Amino acid sequence: MWTLYPRSPTLAVFAYAVATGAIELLYSYVSPNGSFGALGYALVDILPLLQIASLAGVSGLSFLAAIIPAGIATLIRRPTDYLAASAWILPVLAALLFGFWQLAQPDGEAVRVALLSNDEFAGVATDEPDRNEVIVADFRQNIEQVASQRPAYIVTPEKMFLPTPEFAQLSVKLNTKIVAGIDRPLGNGQRSNTAELTRPDLSALTYDKHYLIPGLEGEYVPGKDLVSVDRVGIAICKDMDFPQFLRTYGGRHIGLLLVPAWDFIADAKLHGKMAIVRGVENGFAVARTASQGLLTLSDSRGRIIAETSSAKSQGNLVDSVPLGTGDTFYASNGDAFGWSLVIVCSGLLFAVPTVRLGSHKDV
Repeated sequence: MWTLYPRSPTLAVFAYAVATGAIELLYSYVSPNGSFGALGYALVDILPLLQIASLAGVSGLSFLAAIIPAGIATLIRRPTDYLAASAWILPVLAALLFGFWQLAQPDGEAVRVALLSNDEFAGVATDEPDRNEVIVADFRQNIEQVASQRPAYIVTPEKMFLPTPEFAQLSVKLNTKIVAGIDRPLGNGQRSNTAELTRPDLSALTYDKHYLIPGLEGEYVPGKDLVSVDRVGIAICKDMDFPQFLRTYGGRHIGLLLVPAWDFIADAKLHGKMAIVRGVENGFAVARTASQGLLTLSDSRGRIIAETSSAKSQGNLVDSVPLGTGDTFYASNGDAFGWSLVIVCSGLLFAVPTVRLGSHKDV
């Protein structure tokens, strides 16, 4: 940015935002942590700007999150440079106009969802298998309590239980669908991190976590398949860090994604925000239940319908969330905007030596 600034403050502001979005996109394709830490997640709480994710993904958010401070800094130094001001004000205004329009669109059909968590039992079933029945009994009691509010789906955290027939029986008894986080031994020292969807009078469906935590889940086998039924899909925790992967659900036009998760307390808010962005990108609502984190219901435009913290104790949340359309520009076209930033950034890199040479001649 500062290389271009003496010759063209306008280009400098634009180049900084382009480079930020381009570098973050390329990094997300090779990083074991996907898009974790992208600058664009800073805009999640600004709902009108957040809507740009449905067009341009997190690259579009990062572009805006970079161009705003760069533009303000240039405005402070050159308050009468209206061309430089327009370089950041016009994109932001365009994003705001689109955002307000998007937020004004009608909501879809509402679905009632219950999220349950209890930090007392986070990771206990894996470390102390003999306590699995106690954990299942605790959640069975909570499930029976929230069942009076007639949720269509009940979601528990990631890796909360060992395999058990209990939830299939509860699904039939209570006439509801349950997504339980199962730590499933496979033999030969291997395991699977599974979300099991049990349904009344239907066979259970299982989804295995695709993106495992390096070093912490070395014995787990990554999943290969997606699970979606009745416009509802399933993902697990870290899977939500990978926009390119989650876009496959966008291609299925699901309206709701159920997400068992397990955070590390300190990263709870960021991981929760990342999940919200995946919903906006692909046009689906998100129901995310985390141990040591947040229980969040958000709609397809990133509005938080309800949220509470597990806070090292029992956390229950029941509310209705509107189904998304499952149809966005990003879901159909992916990182088109991000790759355009990469192309523009490459052109700017070739232009930098010329700009330096030109600056030297003018001195």
